[in-house]
Amino acid sequence: MSFLDQKGFVPVAIFFIGLFAMGAGTLATAQNSLPGSALYGLKTTVESVQVSLAIGQKNKAGLHMEIANEKLDEIQRMQTKKFEAKKINQATHIYIANEEAAIATIQNLDAQGKNSVANNEKLESNLLHQQGILEDVLSEVPDEAKIGIQNALNVSKGGLEKAFQMKGKK
Repeated sequence: MSFLDQKGFVPVAIFFIGLFAMGAGTLATAQNSLPGSALYGLKTTVESVQVSLAIGQKNKAGLHMEIANEKLDEIQRMQTKKFEAKKINQATHIYIANEEAAIATIQNLDAQGKNSVANNEKLESNLLHQQGILEDVLSEVPDEAKIGIQNALNVSKGGLEKAFQMKGKK
């Protein structure tokens, strides 16, 4: 008698398939969550795990930039829906941390002579785009969130200066 012929196999297999589908559905739903929602913690945990598991500094820098862009998208979505400043500040804090990590990682690659022109140009383009978004959002968020957005804008501007310095060395 083979393993597949046993009576208990089909119900157990169905259970695990259902469990996997629910988990995948929850992760997909979490990707669209905003600060304050029940799944936002799962979303930020998945982002952290992705960065931790990334192989190579260029990949880590790229993931940090992607996460920073996602946080800007969240900030824009919250700003248009008139979210509380506390929730906007939560996304802003994560944006700043990831942007600083991306900049530091690329600077480290540059110091090691491993930073490519394409990588630097991607950073520059990303920062310029982000500055435009942050400047637009700054006038629309609640007053309590303006300091965080201004700090994010300062990080982006400082990162752009660093990117230009690295470019000047090449």
